[in-house]
Amino acid sequence: MKKVTLLSLALLVFFMFSCKSDDDDGDKVASGSVTFDGDSYSLTNGFMIDFGADGGFYNIDFTTYDGSLNIGEEKIEGSVEIYAELFAPGTSFSTGTFEYLSYFDDPEPGDYFFNSSYITIDSDDDGEIDSNDDSFSATGGTIMLSGSGSNYTITYNLTFANSMTLTGSVSGKFQEINF
Repeated sequence: MKKVTLLSLALLVFFMFSCKSDDDDGDKVASGSVTFDGDSYSLTNGFMIDFGADGGFYNIDFTTYDGSLNIGEEKIEGSVEIYAELFAPGTSFSTGTFEYLSYFDDPEPGDYFFNSSYITIDSDDDGEIDSNDDSFSATGGTIMLSGSGSNYTITYNLTFANSMTLTGSVSGKFQEINF
């Protein structure tokens, strides 16, 4: 009986220390920081909308922000939002380095590109991101995306008018929104 108890105790200790932790970083909400025009912003959330394949490219839009999302009222409560509409080649989404492409330019097969990315800052200090706030659209740069499922790392290296730049990254789980 003593051998069975010791064997059971040894197995219990083995399994306690060999099992994967329940504190998996894959469930960590998207967060990170960016610098835009010399000012730093912390981002604490993110969501993604999968629009699927069309015209040889697969489109997922990513939005990161520093507050909360009110889906019912379709608004972000916070002080900053960054949006990026990413297109990957093919009929399924894949990660890579997405380069800015003007709406007036046609993508080549195999291109990873975005033609819309912007940052909106709560310039009227009402705690909401809305049409009354300052919004700046990217005119160049790259967005690197790695990960899969709903867990991604986004690295921004964007340029804007008047020599403004946005750099930084966000990592973690992005809420998937379906329409």
